[in-house]
Amino acid sequence: MTLMGAADVAMWLAIMTLRGIAEHWVTADMKTAFLRSAREEDIACDARILKPGRRSMYGTAECRGADARLIAHHVITYTRVEGVAWPDAEAIWTAGCRTP
Repeated sequence: MTLMGAADVAMWLAIMTLRGIAEHWVTADMKTAFLRSAREEDIACDARILKPGRRSMYGTAECRGADARLIAHHVITYTRVEGVAWPDAEAIWTAGCRTP
């Protein structure tokens, strides 16, 4: 997984923790500052929601290496999506796990 992908997932999890899984949220904007290279090491990303709203969430995520030094800082905005038919994740997972 990429640093930006890990930060995006961390932010999504922060939103789901705050709002629950009934609402659908998508990434609207992400700005990333790469501060050093990761060099094939384990990373951990923490996200914080700075401004929660009904239609948008604004927050930051920080990715740190195994030595706890900051690798990347992300500023992320999420938008709530309404009225969209979302695919059934369980059905997609089950279909993908079938053996021929």
